Amino acid sequence: DGQEGGVWKIPVAEWRNNAPVYRWDMAVHVGLPLGHGLQHGASGARTAFASQGHAYAFNGGYNAANLPGVGHGHDWEFAQITCYDEATGRPVWHAGERASGFAVSGQHYCPTAPAGIIGEYLFWTDENSLVHVWDTEHGLYVDTLLEDISRGPMPGPYTVWVELFNSRVYRHPRTGRVYLAAASDAIHIFEILGTDAKPLRFSGELELTEDGLDRARRIEEAKASDGARVLRIKNAQEKISIDGDLREFSRADRATIALTDTARGDAALLFDSNNLYVAFDVRDDSPWQNAGGDLFMRFKTGDTVDLWVGPDNARRMAGENDRRIMFAPEGKGTGVVAVVFHPKATTNHKRVSFRSPSGEVVMDRVEPATNVAVCVRVRQDGYSLEAAVPWTDLGVGPESGRIGLDLSINFSDPAGERNVARIHWGRNGAAIVYDVPSEARLEPETWGVGIMASPHGRSQGRKPGSN
Repeated sequence: DGQEGGVWKIPVAEWRNNAPVYRWDMAVHVGLPLGHGLQHGASGARTAFASQGHAYAFNGGYNAANLPGVGHGHDWEFAQITCYDEATGRPVWHAGERASGFAVSGQHYCPTAPAGIIGEYLFWTDENSLVHVWDTEHGLYVDTLLEDISRGPMPGPYTVWVELFNSRVYRHPRTGRVYLAAASDAIHIFEILGTDAKPLRFSGELELTEDGLDRARRIEEAKASDGARVLRIKNAQEKISIDGDLREFSRADRATIALTDTARGDAALLFDSNNLYVAFDVRDDSPWQNAGGDLFMRFKTGDTVDLWVGPDNARRMAGENDRRIMFAPEGKGTGVVAVVFHPKATTNHKRVSFRSPSGEVVMDRVEPATNVAVCVRVRQDGYSLEAAVPWTDLGVGPESGRIGLDLSINFSDPAGERNVARIHWGRNGAAIVYDVPSEARLEPETWGVGIMASPHGRSQGRKPGSN
């Protein structure tokens, strides 16, 4: 809506055959001038509805804010929802923040659309099959409905699979009961209890000082600028035998990658002048199962573990020095194959397309990593994997002292025919498992940082920030 913002109120002009009729000449602008009251400076709102003198909306439009966190998009409209005063267009409150891992109270992955208001409660849809509840007066968090599909591959009675873009809350005209209708693979109907009770609010005084405000700003800036996870990678003090026995990694720092008690793992890295060594110790109810025939698509068809490496984690787009090494089952038993993904390559292009109805990702080259030594040991409740990746196969070397790094575990269904969850160390949470391009894509800004440590325990290269 240009310079004026994009929130408009259009009343019903008339009803025809029980259907509302709207006229644009009756529209009333309730938005904001450019840059007024919005953190990002963009105008208007993406999705909005009006109720009892207020408009509730996404904040702003696409503006490449590159916000940290987990969820669809990296712009302000995917970070919070806003209540506006309908008469003046001024913001009354902002609610929510982007999840940095699994969403906790007051966080969301992507607040896609409003579900409606019942009493003093605002319901808002989150794409990861959740509906969050906020109080309408202050925008304070109240509760979250349904189950977070990132937290477990097994669906339950409160799971709405896969993405939830719309939901509605309504009161039945005859019974007065309140229901939630959630639309995904089907229309799911849930009864909501407790909406007749008023929110229990507290009273008191809050003293806002300049010092306190500065401290709050520094905390927020730290979240955005130095929130990357850090793993120290020690120098190997002995020869590493690639046999699936992880005892050589006993002194290595560990990265924990956890979904549930029975779907979790630890990863560790060591290095020398020739190789980057990686070890995974995974707990899994259906260990090392993958029925996929397409070597390059094994990340869709069952268990895998992955090493993601690049020069840094400061970019959204992958470059020619970024690599993904995927380790996947090959045949039955303890067979294993390593595959290297080159998103960009300067020579020897053999482009591979990863496509779905939502889009396409093209890799310049995908091929078996024949120089990588790897071994896996499978047990009843999991498996251990050990690999030596030559630095010459990666786009970085140990001399840099600091690399962009991520580690992930893909969990299969019991039959080993599809992946049902993929957990990343770098983003401290789950990634999409229902869209091929998204699962193939390398996004360094979601990674953490690996710091090479000298034999005496001191870090090489630049000193890392707080862990």
